[in-house]
Amino acid sequence: VGELLQPGGVRALKRLGLEDCLEGFEAQPTSGYVIHDVETKSHIHIPYPTDPDGATLNGRAFHHGRFIMALRRAAQKEENVNMIEGTVTKLLTDDGRVVGVQHRTKESEEPLEIH
Repeated sequence: VGELLQPGGVRALKRLGLEDCLEGFEAQPTSGYVIHDVETKSHIHIPYPTDPDGATLNGRAFHHGRFIMALRRAAQKEENVNMIEGTVTKLLTDDGRVVGVQHRTKESEEPLEIH
């Protein structure tokens, strides 16, 4: 499944120090949109805006799963992150806010809760 990350998303990853998550899996730079008119065989290019230096901002097009895996690898490198793989079966709420999840792991069919 393909994804298109707009320039603002690329900028947010850079601010978070996660821009490396866009490397290593053929994420293609994008510079805007092209609209094709099939009947007239014409097209219109709509570029992304430019930064203060006049350079066109870029987005990225990529395979969704590969990007998610890169984000997971980045998260796992953090000392305060414990990765738990499972299936969420219920959202736990308090006064309308999600405060945790009930889930099942591959190892156990018993529901577990994380708050």
